[in-house]
Amino acid sequence: MPRKAKQQSTPAPTPHPYRPPSQAPAPPANPNATRLTVGDIEENRAIMDAVRNRGIAPAVAIANAEASALAKGC
Repeated sequence: MPRKAKQQSTPAPTPHPYRPPSQAPAPPANPNATRLTVGDIEENRAIMDAVRNRGIAPAVAIANAEASALAKGC
């Protein structure tokens, strides 16, 4: 019995090219917002350091930073 040639299947449709989601515009600057000072940035850095490197809970690190700032008279 002669073999029949296999029929080629139709190729799968190509998916649409990926488009990343459009980036939302930045919110407008709040003119009434308080400005960060160098002391604020250093305090935030100390909090992040305590949370990441020492394994301290964020709430505890924030409370410690507030107590430290009060002790310094800031």
